[in-house]
Amino acid sequence: MIRKAAIWRSLAAVLFAVNLLSASPPAVANNKDTLVKDVLVVRQNSKALGKTELYLSADAARFWAPKVGLVVATRAPAWNTVLYSKPRNAGILLSALEIQKSGMGLYPSATATDKGKAQKYRDSLLRLDCTKVVSQYKSDPHVAVDTIMFQQRTEKILVESYLELGSPCKLDPHIQTFIYYIFDQNKFPGIPLEQKNSYKDGSSDMPLVTLSIEHTSKPASFFDLPSGFKKALDKLQLILAPDCNDTLEDLWGEKPKKAK
Repeated sequence: MIRKAAIWRSLAAVLFAVNLLSASPPAVANNKDTLVKDVLVVRQNSKALGKTELYLSADAARFWAPKVGLVVATRAPAWNTVLYSKPRNAGILLSALEIQKSGMGLYPSATATDKGKAQKYRDSLLRLDCTKVVSQYKSDPHVAVDTIMFQQRTEKILVESYLELGSPCKLDPHIQTFIYYIFDQNKFPGIPLEQKNSYKDGSSDMPLVTLSIEHTSKPASFFDLPSGFKKALDKLQLILAPDCNDTLEDLWGEKPKKAK
């Protein structure tokens, strides 16, 4: 009986200690358990990357393109940006200054802003303050040509480009720079929401469409920059699909079949 009582006392002590630990709040130093409550999520579909997700908080941003396994992320205080390819476990670290001087190179939105006229308006459906940019090409048409000339894809003459940008929330200047980098345009603030191109032959396409805009919560660790990857030689290693021909077909269409 004495032994059993001692065992029960020991067990009770262990259970008390476990309950005490489970009731204790997490250590303040571990911010991975904290929750970022106001995160804006913009889900889109693009010609180049398929369905994508852009997550924006007050001090961090993360872009995810599952089709090619691409993550692009930045956060305060340094605001360095990492381009990371999950399939290749490779990446590139860019400084805040470097992304001001370049773009990712997959969105053709610069086409719609080089000569465009901007008009601000309120989108009642999205409930957003938006900017509409329309570029028309008449005397000096812009030629949307596949840069991979040996693929011999169809050359098209662009006659009009339409780009819609929205401002779902107030954006930190560093996050706006990140958005400029992702979408390859730095003339108009906001987030590119939709783009439509019309060509001389009567055809048109929509390189970018927004599917949804919503608010959610994410763990702080969700915005951690990728690490432990091998360094890529250049960003083409990261943004192209494992078979680069897939990305070329997404951007410029299938390679024309040779006539028999």
